[in-house]
Amino acid sequence: MGIFDFFKRKSSIGNQKENEQEPDEKQSLKFEEIEGWFLDRKKEAEKKEQKIIKEIEALISQLILEFNEEIKEIEKVDLKNDKRADERVKIIVLENLANYSRYVNALIESLTKLKKGGLQEIINDINKKFIEFKQKSNLSFEKATFLVGKELEKPKESIRNFFEQLNNLAEENKEIFENSNRMQTIEQKISEIKILENSKKGIAGELKEIEKIILRKESEEKILEDEIKKIKNSEEYAEWEKRRQESNLKKKEIERELFEVKSMIDWKNLASIFHINEKKMNLIKEYETHFSQILEKDGEKIVIELLQEANIETQKIYEKIWDIKKKTKEVHEILNSKDKLGEHASGIMGIRAEIKNLLSEKEKILKIIQKIDENICGIKKEINLNIEKFGISIE
Repeated sequence: MGIFDFFKRKSSIGNQKENEQEPDEKQSLKFEEIEGWFLDRKKEAEKKEQKIIKEIEALISQLILEFNEEIKEIEKVDLKNDKRADERVKIIVLENLANYSRYVNALIESLTKLKKGGLQEIINDINKKFIEFKQKSNLSFEKATFLVGKELEKPKESIRNFFEQLNNLAEENKEIFENSNRMQTIEQKISEIKILENSKKGIAGELKEIEKIILRKESEEKILEDEIKKIKNSEEYAEWEKRRQESNLKKKEIERELFEVKSMIDWKNLASIFHINEKKMNLIKEYETHFSQILEKDGEKIVIELLQEANIETQKIYEKIWDIKKKTKEVHEILNSKDKLGEHASGIMGIRAEIKNLLSEKEKILKIIQKIDENICGIKKEINLNIEKFGISIE
């Protein structure tokens, strides 16, 4: 329900003309000057509002006096000799009459504790209290009026008169009421802008930190790129690359030699010798299937032992295996040596992934800032519309 929803509007052209004020001399303000203008204007408005607030308080005091007298009359109601209804109905009516009196008393108490503040706050508080009273008391009022009339009509009439006088007061001071509402809106909107600007400031700080990190990461990327160029042009890297290529060729030779060694072993003969030993048969099958992998894990000792146990010549096989293992070790040492070029390339990939994530985060923040700016722009337009009513133009 709006601020003046309880007021019954009346035509008061005479009063309005009498109280119309000359518009402010046309002046122009920059937006950043609005808050200073508002604070000065607010002081002037508060003085005018205080006069009206005192008149409202006087109306409330008069209403409370009337309520107190009307409650006394309600409490005197006696239905003993009323022939219109039986005792059960009389009891219900009296109960609701008592309830209605309690609601009026509660309203009196609440009216003595009006909110402190500006004109709009007080009007809103009055509206709220009477709305609550109506909602709570309406049922009791309806039930009590079944047998009681004039005693209940008096509080209702007092409320009607109160709002009529309040309405007259509003009409007589229409411009003050309207300006009060505009000032409240301007104050609220200025507060909203401050909140948004503080939020934007915090987010802009986050954006600045992200941009610093991006610059640092880009610098790290450039350093690694320069290092890669140096490494590629160095004799050390050329020698290392040559050794790697040679090692890859040796690796293929080792694979061929492993195949030759494996072919030197008569696996069928071994199987026939140990066919009654399930454990050794399983070893022979596993070694025949995964010969290369087992030798890489230093499993040659078991192979030699099986061959010796089977009285198969092992010297040539043994020498060949150890020669392969020696070559394999040399190849692994070279191939597993640190590749500075690869390390730097991997580092660059990691940095670029970080930069991509940071740029994505930066884009999100920029969109948030853009949205905040749009909201601020919209609020400024609302402020401008209200300020123009005071004869102020915004540069």
